[in-house]
Amino acid sequence: MSDIFEKRTLRDALRVVFRRWHVFLVATSAFAIALIYLAHYWPLSYTGATLFERRIDPAVDNLKGESFEVMKRTLIHRLGGREAVERVIEELGVTRGLSHGPDGRLTLSGNMARQELVAEFQKRLKIDFRVQSPTIDLVSVQFTHEDPELASRVPNVLVTNYMEWVHKNIYERLGASREFLAKQGAKCKGRLGELEQQRLEFEVKHAGMFPDSPDALQTRINAVHSDLDTLRLQQKKAKKELARLESLASQVAQSTPEGAKKASQVELEYARLHTLLRYTREELDVALTVKGYTELHPEVKVLRGNIARLEARVADLEAKLPAGVETVASNDPLPRPENLQTALAAVRSEVEVTTAEIERLENRLKELESLMANYTVIRQQYSEILGKIRDEQGEAARWKSREDEIQMALEAEAAKRRTHLESVQAAERQFRPSSPALLRVLGLAYVGGLAFGSGIVFLLNFLDRSVGTTEEASKYFSVPIHGVIGEIVTARRRFQKMIRRYLVGPLIALAVLCVLGIATFSITLWLKAPEKFGEWRAAPVRFVYDHTMTVAEQLWQRIRS
Repeated sequence: MSDIFEKRTLRDALRVVFRRWHVFLVATSAFAIALIYLAHYWPLSYTGATLFERRIDPAVDNLKGESFEVMKRTLIHRLGGREAVERVIEELGVTRGLSHGPDGRLTLSGNMARQELVAEFQKRLKIDFRVQSPTIDLVSVQFTHEDPELASRVPNVLVTNYMEWVHKNIYERLGASREFLAKQGAKCKGRLGELEQQRLEFEVKHAGMFPDSPDALQTRINAVHSDLDTLRLQQKKAKKELARLESLASQVAQSTPEGAKKASQVELEYARLHTLLRYTREELDVALTVKGYTELHPEVKVLRGNIARLEARVADLEAKLPAGVETVASNDPLPRPENLQTALAAVRSEVEVTTAEIERLENRLKELESLMANYTVIRQQYSEILGKIRDEQGEAARWKSREDEIQMALEAEAAKRRTHLESVQAAERQFRPSSPALLRVLGLAYVGGLAFGSGIVFLLNFLDRSVGTTEEASKYFSVPIHGVIGEIVTARRRFQKMIRRYLVGPLIALAVLCVLGIATFSITLWLKAPEKFGEWRAAPVRFVYDHTMTVAEQLWQRIRS
């Protein structure tokens, strides 16, 4: 048994097939022809495909509250979900043939049929990503249906509805974002106004108390101290002069019992201005010598101007003095009583002026010293206010910048000029069916025919009990084989074999192959050129003749050219 089994090789199988080649050819061709013929009655399906491009938009991606990846995951649901499909079948009028009640609404059976129709459309719908990247996607929407018009219109309407929905959704989100940013900007401006008012009140409350640095504040304190020293020196001199004049007046009063003659108003003013002029000159000397100021210093310039004005007024009053009144040419005591009274009035006026100025400068000194003591606290409070103002200004600028960006995106979205969604290729009306596929039908027919023919041949060989070889004879009869006598063929038998082998066999094979070729040609026309299939079915001979002549003419023209 093992020896016999080992001799069953591929060559033995091919020998079996070739021994019954006519059966193999007929069975294979019959199976292929039958399958191709039955494929003509297979329901045709058409597939329409729409491509659209989806790009990322940073403004929208940041403000919509969902990332581009999340949008990708929800795209299939929003594009081909139940609601989207229901809207499409309503727009295309697919539900018109369903059962409606008197009020125009779908009945119970109509709603059930509508649900089944939506489920069937969803099964026939296919959405996939042709290109998928972090910034751009190329999405394909395919729909398969027996009606070629529906096969092209459904994906187009689905994509159009999705793009409109995205446009509307983005527009609403951008509008809400713009309103939110505008409100935040208004709040920020309100807080900024309050801080500006707080800064203004603080500056009014601490007016003149905002030096650039503590050194500048100390310089101002030193300047006030210097002015106080000068005024105190003037006050001291004025008081000394006042004491001298009062002593002199008492002496004159004792020597003149009836008293001094009362001085006129012009004489008093003359004496006062002369005394002020003298002390202003002394103050100028102090500024130039003690303080070391130059002629370009503002204080020196002011004192020079005061001296010039006082000299002009003194000269003017000298012309108005009464006759007999002596002018003041030196610091000597005035010999006449009326001049003495004038000098006393002038000195008292100087003492009062210097005293008042000293009090003012002392008060100013107290303010500056208090400011110096509280400089850090006040400066810190003021710096905090300024810091808050700067922060609010920066925040207001950021809100405004984002609002401007959203406004630009909103205007672009309103004009539909954005590249967020863009249709790349719309589905066209389908003229060639997508199912059944020609290669699949032919492959199934030919491969299945080969398998079927081989199976028939091996089945007949298994059922055949005749002895064909010496090995089979030795196996079945268990006797040794000493010789083989060939078949005794008569002339008539030999002629019949020749007719079958060289005439009948080839004719049958040729007829089978022709039928198989015609079936293949027919299924090819049916699936690849439906417009020509009708001509072929109506007049196959004329169709073949016309196309043969056309091909021949084209070939002849090519040869001639």
